[in-house]
Amino acid sequence: MIASFVPPSLYFIVMAWQGKWLLIERLPPTSGITLSLLILGLMMLPRRQKKYVILSWSLIAIPTFHYLIFHPAELHTERGYELVSLFGPACLILYVIYPYQSGIRHHMDEITVSLRRSEAEADRDFLTDVYNRRGLQHWLKQLTTNDKICVILIDVDHFKSINDRYGHTTGDKVLIEVASRMRSIYFDKHAIARWGGEEFTVIMVNPNEQAFWAIGSMFQIALSNLPYKTVGKVTVSVGQSEIHSCEDFINLIEQADNALYDAKNNGRNQAIIYNNTLS
Repeated sequence: MIASFVPPSLYFIVMAWQGKWLLIERLPPTSGITLSLLILGLMMLPRRQKKYVILSWSLIAIPTFHYLIFHPAELHTERGYELVSLFGPACLILYVIYPYQSGIRHHMDEITVSLRRSEAEADRDFLTDVYNRRGLQHWLKQLTTNDKICVILIDVDHFKSINDRYGHTTGDKVLIEVASRMRSIYFDKHAIARWGGEEFTVIMVNPNEQAFWAIGSMFQIALSNLPYKTVGKVTVSVGQSEIHSCEDFINLIEQADNALYDAKNNGRNQAIIYNNTLS
């Protein structure tokens, strides 16, 4: 917008230099608008575009100011004083607004980074650094209706006994190690979340149907075979849902929960896949 004022302004100045009219009578009253655009441009535009705003302003201000200095009869009029004040001392605003705007932008960038960090932290479980339920819901919203998912629920067996015997600090370390191991088991698209207490969930997107039957057992074996650093032997029970659209997430969680309940009732330390007989 400010650049659009450059050609007509230069036209009126050139014609005034040629003596065809008085600049103060013919120059349109746009100097206030251009000054306002200059201020807005400096405050709102990205750094790389500000130079074009300043260039456009200079192409209007410098020729106008130069003309009036050499035509004192026009300078010493109300219109002449107005133009000089806008295109002269008003240019000092460049030295005030630019550093001020740079400071504001830097401050806003810091606020933006802080907000993004806060949002990311709000989506993560503070102990294990996997998703919490809120973060998992946000992750699920990124899937499309064409995506199919499989849900597994993982429960640490006899976790209350671990807390009672070794203390809650040691129990927390066990949960941290469980979450750490889960990250290195399945490598296709998936999400891991702490579902609550000692229970975790894994959502697998478009899983390989041929490998589907082994996914739950893969997690159960990987999490139960090797001893844990603080307490030694720890086992887990796993319940696995069927594969359905991501829109059926609530039903798939219920399926996995039914399968997990069956695994725990059957003696724990095993993986069960949901079927209709468990409903």
